Amino acid sequence: MTVVNVVRGEVEEVLPAETYAPLSDKTLVASAHFNATSEVVAIDLDTGLWESITPEDDVSQIHINDPSSSKIVRKSVNHGISDKWIARPEALSIRASVTAPARDIHGSLWAPKNPEYVTDEDTLPPLIIVTHGGAVDVSDICDLDSFNAGTHKLEFKYTDALAISELNMPEADKKKRYTERSVLYHVTQVAAPLLILHGKCDTVVHMNQAIDMGEAMKMRAKDMALVKVDHDGHMLDKPASAKIWLDDEEVAEENTAVIVVYC
Repeated sequence: MTVVNVVRGEVEEVLPAETYAPLSDKTLVASAHFNATSEVVAIDLDTGLWESITPEDDVSQIHINDPSSSKIVRKSVNHGISDKWIARPEALSIRASVTAPARDIHGSLWAPKNPEYVTDEDTLPPLIIVTHGGAVDVSDICDLDSFNAGTHKLEFKYTDALAISELNMPEADKKKRYTERSVLYHVTQVAAPLLILHGKCDTVVHMNQAIDMGEAMKMRAKDMALVKVDHDGHMLDKPASAKIWLDDEEVAEENTAVIVVYC
């Protein structure tokens, strides 16, 4: 988020991890997510109350004394696509109780919208599931201990926040919990073929996580493939990367069932 102070003529760059910036002594602007949609909100530091003022991606003029009168100066896109084509997210939650402690897993569903296509009532549309469970979910993190030691500082102690629910857990117990939650030590339970795609420039989850998982699978004669993606990092969001994982995923699915693990 970039904040331009028109009064002082200053431009302040705010890191992506810092999704807020002081607008005045009394007001804080922040990027907030509501039902998978980003907006900019103004927070009154005296009362703690907040109000939505503009969409996050648009260029907006925000008034310091009266944020509610802020206005959009320029839209981020001018695609002219009707809302009837745009899917809106629906909040979902699933109660997970297989492992302790029981907890709610939250997500969003974008139901398909296409006014020019109608399928049979008993036919379900394709479902694409994108997970980002961090250290406690199926991801390209195979060993929590080595991940914690090698990730960048923005992720420091993030693993503990996800995997450790108890306060002041002894280090020995923490190491045990890491092992329990690390897929590297449960490779024998992997029954489906595994396709791993990992960006070579990933500074969040280092390449060694993918390499270690691949070697552990091969040692146990498991069916797996590792694709190291050039010139991309943690999100694999470059067009060339998207083509790579779509092509590889299609080939794998033609031959057998596959688990695709993204970084």
